[in-house]
Amino acid sequence: WRASIVDSDELFAQLFSFRHSEYPVGASTFAAGNEALELEMKRLGLQCPHAYSVMALTAVGEDGTQLVKLRNPNGVALWKGDWSKASPLWTYELKQQLKLEHEDEGVFWMAWCDFYRLFAELCVCRLAPDMLEAREAGWLGSVFNAGQAVTLEAYARSEVEVVLHQEPHVSRGVEAVATLVDLGMAVLKRQFDGSYSTVAYAERCLQQNVHLTLTLEQDGHTASYLVVPLCFGQMRSTEPRKFRLAVHSTQPLAMETAPLDAALVATTLIQRAAEHGDRTPLLKSPALGEALVLHTIDDEAGRVIVAENASFHPLRVGWEADAEGFVSSRRLLMCQDVLPPRTRQVLVVLSRDLKGKAFRLSYGFDGGGHEGGGVPAAGLHIPDIDDLGQLKALHAPQPIAGGAAGGAAGGSVRADALPR
Repeated sequence: WRASIVDSDELFAQLFSFRHSEYPVGASTFAAGNEALELEMKRLGLQCPHAYSVMALTAVGEDGTQLVKLRNPNGVALWKGDWSKASPLWTYELKQQLKLEHEDEGVFWMAWCDFYRLFAELCVCRLAPDMLEAREAGWLGSVFNAGQAVTLEAYARSEVEVVLHQEPHVSRGVEAVATLVDLGMAVLKRQFDGSYSTVAYAERCLQQNVHLTLTLEQDGHTASYLVVPLCFGQMRSTEPRKFRLAVHSTQPLAMETAPLDAALVATTLIQRAAEHGDRTPLLKSPALGEALVLHTIDDEAGRVIVAENASFHPLRVGWEADAEGFVSSRRLLMCQDVLPPRTRQVLVVLSRDLKGKAFRLSYGFDGGGHEGGGVPAAGLHIPDIDDLGQLKALHAPQPIAGGAAGGAAGGSVRADALPR
């Protein structure tokens, strides 16, 4: 949480709730190259890197001092800071209240402020004994294609917990670490007319898994849903990596892996960007209004940029970046595209490369009318999107789905972009 800047009180409340629900919780220490932090942890008796069990959380005293109870799986409590076993902060009443003398040698208490400052990662195992469980494995997108999705068939209204895990590729050597890529997820529902609409969306992150909680409604005899993994950092890789989808539900479901069309991924991103992204008009006039608009999605893993030609004429849009530590879905850090009238296009998807040593990103845009001849329905593109093979459709222009010029994307995904 050092990177994501999680609020201390919010995190304490979440952990208290998890432990109250009897979910197993683990906490890890690592310094990530911060030698001063590592030395301080060792001075205070914490092993680094190391994993501990979170046993309990409480608040004591009139001032509500927050404490966390931990256990070292090695069976030895080496903590020497505040609220250690030898700390003068303990009173006889508190020792009796928290049963300090009845714990094994690996258990110790520490101030929540110290825990928040020194620990780096939490792992929560959410138990759902009253729910059904199903798992399905598939492939994330790579240089070969857009990967796979998972279909869900619901036969009754069901509450579901959906968790998408990615397979970590591990570097070898003494300092081996798992290398993760960006990972997000969208859940789409099939409508009566055959189109799909987004019902839940998990932003891309740089974690081993992403999670959604939602309700699958059953409108007819059955209801069909599609879970779409969102991963773009692998698109230049010739080493595909697997995903595993775990679904806990209150009612039986049918699950099956299906091929994923890059056009469906593009439509999902376009819809998300148009409805929830930052909007920047690039070309506009008093007579025609906003003709060329950029929609941007920022998340932990990078950035998605969608261009919209809301006019009735072909328009040119250019993008060029000065960046380090990012992977581009266009394979270059620049592009020049001509969008046909009334179309939207995923201009580029940028993903953080965790193998990079530094991250830096700045870029600029330009746009204007197209001065050449006619523009094909597929638009004009530099670099040529034909070179992307089966991923070409990710950056192909798509017609604006209804609404006024510059309006929202509408609530449905094209049915012809879906796996059969």
